Amino acid sequence: MKKRVFVLSLIAALSLTNIFACGKKEEVEEKPAPVEEEKTEEVVEETYPTTVPEYAETSIEHEGDTTYFDGGLQFVQITDSDHPALSDAVNAAFQDLLTKYNDTAEMYEEDSKEFNEEMNSYEEESEEESEEESEEEFQEEPYIYQYYYNITTEVTRCDEDIFSVMVVEEMYAGGAHGGMVYHGFTFDSKTGQSLENKEIVPDTTDLSEYILSMIDKGADDVKEALYPEYKENINQSFTEYYDVMGMWLDERGVVVAFQQYDIAPYAAGPFFFTVPYTMIETFNPEYIPASSSFISFTLNYVGVADMVEIDDNGKFTTIYGHNNYDSETGFYTYTAYVGEETINIDDVGYYNFDAYYTKSNGHSFLFIDGRSDNDMATTYVYQLDGGVKKIDTMEGLGVGEIEDGQVNMTSRIDVLSTWTASQLYSYDANGLAQVDDIYKIDNNPNQALFPQGLKLMQPLEYSTDKDDFSVTSTIEAGTLIYPITYIEGEENILEFVTEDGVDGFITFEIMEDGITHSINGVSEYDLFETLYYAG
Repeated sequence: MKKRVFVLSLIAALSLTNIFACGKKEEVEEKPAPVEEEKTEEVVEETYPTTVPEYAETSIEHEGDTTYFDGGLQFVQITDSDHPALSDAVNAAFQDLLTKYNDTAEMYEEDSKEFNEEMNSYEEESEEESEEESEEEFQEEPYIYQYYYNITTEVTRCDEDIFSVMVVEEMYAGGAHGGMVYHGFTFDSKTGQSLENKEIVPDTTDLSEYILSMIDKGADDVKEALYPEYKENINQSFTEYYDVMGMWLDERGVVVAFQQYDIAPYAAGPFFFTVPYTMIETFNPEYIPASSSFISFTLNYVGVADMVEIDDNGKFTTIYGHNNYDSETGFYTYTAYVGEETINIDDVGYYNFDAYYTKSNGHSFLFIDGRSDNDMATTYVYQLDGGVKKIDTMEGLGVGEIEDGQVNMTSRIDVLSTWTASQLYSYDANGLAQVDDIYKIDNNPNQALFPQGLKLMQPLEYSTDKDDFSVTSTIEAGTLIYPITYIEGEENILEFVTEDGVDGFITFEIMEDGITHSINGVSEYDLFETLYYAG
């Protein structure tokens, strides 16, 4: 608690003197003792916000020619007025990141252009040396090696004590493949203080011991995916590179990231370990969140174990999953291990599985998302508390964002192009239930990192009110519209936005061929310059 010291002002001292001097007249001859200025100490408690910060995520795209370089930056801003210190700190952190992005983007664009010009020059010289090359023979367009740099963010914890953000930097600057770097920003929500790794966990002993134990308790294939010297690399990371290690906080604990090549080859990808707060002796107890009724995370795809409190009894259970390749069929099956119990999915035809542990309203669940041809999905849902049991199977639906008691299930929809859309379902011990007929498409040009616009070849009449299509307006040919919502019903409604802020609604019908859509009696292929249907 900070204290401020105030000295009694001269005006206040004079006021006190006047009070003493305003006695009865006959007593005036008696001179009172002089009043000394008093110094008083007033303790003022510095107040901090006690509310949860509000925030928004915004995206900006690379401006200019994208022939040789493309990319974008997603950043976070505090939007409420109760956290000015936090807002300033977050803005400062992302301003530094924006500066880094701009400098890197400029360098990549110059390097890419120079590299492509050298490659084209080399190819032209090779063609001139070839006497067999006919002038009339078809000439292929030169291949463009496009560099890119994208930064995305995810708020992983937001409460009255901590505001933490995971930052992912993805880049390609020549070579066989691109790369990714994961790091985090963590702030004290009350004071806005940016917390460095050593301030989050001063002693890393518990971190390294927990991580090594999760590797030992996981699938047999985990150690095969790592370098033989992975233990030495982990210990070296904490002793020599701790200040720059990727680290952030979520509802469960401290998340530690090991980048590509840190403890495993590139093909194995990065590795993430979440160390429960209660298992870190030196973690500041003031930053341990209140027991949350909702937790959700993705199981490690290689099979690294996690520890979860499934039954709210204070005991942690080991949980992990593993994709199993069948060389005879060329497909994958999936096995999940929950303590001593096992879940097996042996259905044929899947190329990959992802599993999501979720705790909501006193129950623990496991969502297992299997993907087959053309990214078609099936989701298997299990309840874990009180013993493992299967409660639902959702054909054609994958797992999107999971919330407390609700989950956005993803599917492919064919509406003026093929989109990946999400639809809201509720879930509990009885399974999943559809909440509404609204499909959301992550395609807003002011929010999505890679929005896809549809260019009009004709003017389009649309409604400004989805409930009253008598209120209409028109946008001109050449405008890009971005579908963001599809409402399925007796009247199929599509909501779109434009880059300049227009928000409109159109209805469409299916034409006689049973496939093509028409809007205001016009075929979609006559209305739009290009449509992006899969298959």
